Amino acid sequence: MKKLLLVSFAASVFCSLFADIEAGTYENMNVSDTKFASPAGSATWVFDNTVFENPISLEWQADSADSEYLVKYGATSATFTKFLISRDGANSSTVFEMQGTSDKRAVLSENTFSDSSWNMAIESSKNYNSNSTNELRLWGYSDFSVSHFKIASDAGYNSGNAGVVISGAGNTFTSEYNCYINTTAANADSTNRLYFNISGEEGAKSVANFKKDFNVRAAGSGLTEINMQGNAEMTVDGTFAFGSDNTISTGKAVFTISGQNNALITTKTGGNYFLLASDAKGGDITFKIAGKNNTLSVANTTAWIGSAKTGNANVVFEIEGSGHSINFGGNLNFRAQNGNSVKLGFVADESGLSTLNAGGLTLFDGILSIDMENFAGDESGVYEATLISANNNWSGLASSLISSSDNASEKVNVIMGDNGVSWNLSYSDGDLVFVYNYTPEIPEPSTCAAVFGALLLAFAAYRRRK
Repeated sequence: MKKLLLVSFAASVFCSLFADIEAGTYENMNVSDTKFASPAGSATWVFDNTVFENPISLEWQADSADSEYLVKYGATSATFTKFLISRDGANSSTVFEMQGTSDKRAVLSENTFSDSSWNMAIESSKNYNSNSTNELRLWGYSDFSVSHFKIASDAGYNSGNAGVVISGAGNTFTSEYNCYINTTAANADSTNRLYFNISGEEGAKSVANFKKDFNVRAAGSGLTEINMQGNAEMTVDGTFAFGSDNTISTGKAVFTISGQNNALITTKTGGNYFLLASDAKGGDITFKIAGKNNTLSVANTTAWIGSAKTGNANVVFEIEGSGHSINFGGNLNFRAQNGNSVKLGFVADESGLSTLNAGGLTLFDGILSIDMENFAGDESGVYEATLISANNNWSGLASSLISSSDNASEKVNVIMGDNGVSWNLSYSDGDLVFVYNYTPEIPEPSTCAAVFGALLLAFAAYRRRK
C-alpha cells in the first residue's frame, strides 16, 4: 500500500512539474509547467514579468483547425527545448509575439546550443491552397537565440505563409549555426510565401546575426523574400547563398534593402562565399538596394552573381538611388550562361546614382541597365557618375560596355528621363564612368518675374538707405 501511495505521489509531482501551459494570462507569476497546450479552438497566452522555472517546449504541429493562436510574450526571460510551429488549417493563424521594454527585455533562447540541434522551425502548410500563417515576431527590445534556424526547409510544405517579422527598437535575432529558408526538395507546384523581415528605429537598430551559413532557396512556385526595411543590420559569418537552387524552379526569391541606414555585412574571407543564384536553373532571383544611405559590405571573397547551370533563371542585381556604400572586397563575377540571364541595374533617384566598388571585376556576361527617369539634375545640364570601380584592369570586359546614345552596345540599356539629351559610357583605370547630358529645368515666367521683382525691391531699399 505504501509503495502504491509513493508511486501515486511521484506521478502527481511529475505531472505537476511537466503539465501543459494552458491559454491564459500569466503576469508576475512563476510557471513550472513546460509544454504549451494545443487547444481545439482559438486561444491567447499572455506573459509579462513571468518566471519560467523550467525550459519550455512549444510544439504546434500540423492540424486542420482554422483557429488562431496568439502568444504575447513581454518583459520575460526563458529558455526552450523545442520551438516548432507548423499549424496548417486553411485559414489558421499562429503568432508568437515578443515585446519587451527598454528597462526589461523579452528574452527567449534555446537552452543548449549545438550543431546537431534542430529544435526550431517555422513551417507553412503541407496542404495546397492554404492561407495559413505561422509567424515569430520581435516587436521591440526582444532577443531570440537558436542553434539552427529553419523556415519550411524540409520537403512537403506546399502553401501558406511562414516567417519572421522583426520591428521596433533594439531587437536581436541570433542563429548560432546555419539558417535554411525554403528547400531544393520543394514540390514544383508549391506556392509558399516565406519571409524574414527586419527593421529597427533610429538610434536603436535591430540586428540579426547568422554565425554560420545563410541559405535561401527559390524552389517551387512561391515567393521567398528577405526584407531589410530601415535601421536594420544583418551579419553573415559563413556562406551567403541566396536564390541558389539546383532544381528547375518557377519561384521568386527577392532580397530587398529599403528604407535607410541598413547594413548587410558578410565576414568570411577566401573561397566563394557570396553566392547569388549561383546554381539556379529557373525562377526569378532579385537582389535590390534602394532607399537611402544603405550599406552592402562583402568580405574579401570571390562573389558570384548568376548561374552557370543549364536553365532559364532570371537574375537581377539592382542599385536604386544615390548615397549607398556598396563594397565587394574580392573578385566580383556576373555570369549569364547556358540559357540563364543576369542584369546589373542602376536606377537614379533625383540626386543621381551610387557606385559599385569591387576588389576586382573578373567576369561580366550580363546586361547593364541604367534608368535616369527619376533624375532631377541642376542648372549645369551634365551629370557624371562612376558606376563600377574595381581595383584590377578589366578593360577587356569593359570594351563591350563602352558606348553612347549614338552607338549603343547591345549589352547596355539606358532609359533617359524627359529631360535627357544624350549619354556616354567610358572606361578609365578600373572605373566605368557614365555621363548624362540633359536639359536643365527652366523656371516658369512667373517665377522669373517674382525673382526679378524681389531684386528690384531690394535694390530700391538699398538706394534709400544710401
